[in-house]
Amino acid sequence: MDDYTPEELERFQRRFAAEQKKLQLQAMTHNVGTAPSKVSGTPHARMFDPKTGTIGGEVNPLARALMGYGAGVERSLASMGELAGVVSPEKYREIQERGEMATRGPIGGTGEFLGEAAMATLAGGPVGRVARAAGPVVRGAIEGGVTSYATADPEKRKTEGAYGAVAAGALPAAGKVTRGMTRGADVSRAARRLTKEGVELTPGQAAPNNTWAMIEESMMRIPIVGPRVAAARERGWQQTQALIGKESAPPGYAPPNRADVRDTYNDLKAAYNEAYDQFKGYPLQPALVRVQGGNVPLSQAMAVSRQAAADPKSRKYVQSFIDNELGRVKGRQLDSADLLEIRSNIRAKMRDLSGNQNFPDAEALLKSAEQRATEVLESQLPPDAMRALRAVDSKYGNFKVLENAISRSKDRPDAFTPAQFSMAVKESVPSKGQYAAGGGRMRDIARESVDVFSPRTPMTGAQQPSQLVGYMAALPAAAMYGTGRGRQLGKALAGQTEIQRKIQDFERTFKRKLSAQEREDLARVLRMSSATYAADTQPYFATTEE
Repeated sequence: MDDYTPEELERFQRRFAAEQKKLQLQAMTHNVGTAPSKVSGTPHARMFDPKTGTIGGEVNPLARALMGYGAGVERSLASMGELAGVVSPEKYREIQERGEMATRGPIGGTGEFLGEAAMATLAGGPVGRVARAAGPVVRGAIEGGVTSYATADPEKRKTEGAYGAVAAGALPAAGKVTRGMTRGADVSRAARRLTKEGVELTPGQAAPNNTWAMIEESMMRIPIVGPRVAAARERGWQQTQALIGKESAPPGYAPPNRADVRDTYNDLKAAYNEAYDQFKGYPLQPALVRVQGGNVPLSQAMAVSRQAAADPKSRKYVQSFIDNELGRVKGRQLDSADLLEIRSNIRAKMRDLSGNQNFPDAEALLKSAEQRATEVLESQLPPDAMRALRAVDSKYGNFKVLENAISRSKDRPDAFTPAQFSMAVKESVPSKGQYAAGGGRMRDIARESVDVFSPRTPMTGAQQPSQLVGYMAALPAAAMYGTGRGRQLGKALAGQTEIQRKIQDFERTFKRKLSAQEREDLARVLRMSSATYAADTQPYFATTEE
């Protein structure tokens, strides 16, 4: 041994260790499928091979997947380095060949794909921020094209870049189509709100400002087809009138479905009479009962305030009216029914004097008296009755708006129009300022009704082009109007079918769990993954020559 140098001895030891390892692997390979042999009761050791990701000659799924992932990351980085001139072509080939063993089989291939997709996602972030101004489809195509080109094999950059651009651009386009199917067509905001309340709209009413809406209006004047189209469009307004009736009902009361909203009004009137009957029969003191400061006599509480800004004529008229009302109950036990009747009479007088120029301030003075009558009631009713009275009062104003709209319609067959209902809502607001600020009972329904149901095209020469198109579209469209199929189509266009609503609920729940940035990151991962998959598999055929 003294004839050998230390370097030679070390080399001999390494060779001996390699030969021993080789013999062990051969022995384990020979015994694959058989029971492990034992020497002195001890089984042979199963050794891990870091080059193949196997243990004792058998594939370890987790190790192979991790090795494939690392190989995918390393190859992508080497490709970008080769493109930048940092990595030589020979070094890239060496890295590629080194990773071939780790990416064999479906497990290794999946790991490699995930590694390449991860690198593409990281590289796509800066590219996407640069292309943010472009639309989602163009932005996706730029991200996918640039990252696929940068991480592709040098000999296939153009082909893989083209596939990546197409795939990453197609994903947002497919998402837009899917959203259209689940959320419906690009309908107006007003139409979407009405359909959520169960109103069935025609395609033209769902998007009242598009071309088809004008065509649909022109079809109403075509023989045979016109009545069907008109009936389908009128159904939506009738259902909206029914919705107004529901919003005007007292708490806990669901009005029956009626073909005529006037019948609904009569049902509601009877329902309110019954609702207010529950507050009758309570004996009251003729005073506003206060916890502190002493009670205020009824005549004093209801009197026109000296501080009220009002003209003398209106002041005198209102005070005389209040004195007459209180005189009917003077000298006897006051009942809650008496005060409810006085309050109802004050409200009726308020409507009579609304806009009256002879008594310009009478409406405001009567409004104050009505509020004081309510305070007298609430100061003496039991707590439960007081809360119930407030709930009924809060809905009674809606009922009076409905009454006003019906009164305006006079003898119209279809009762009031959207414009008449809108005017009734306007008159429910005490001042112009409040109305201008968006106030008014059922203002949202009034606004949506005017937007959806008001005709867009007048009967003039300007309508002739759409009239001609309407004639051409009449025959194929006739089967869709006035049928269950047509109503189902209207729901689908508005995104209000049962399955569409379930998908929308799922989307809302999913969005609430993720921030805007997290959703954007997830979308980028999906875009870059699709680009990586298309660049790797190259479905159909490559059309780009290198």
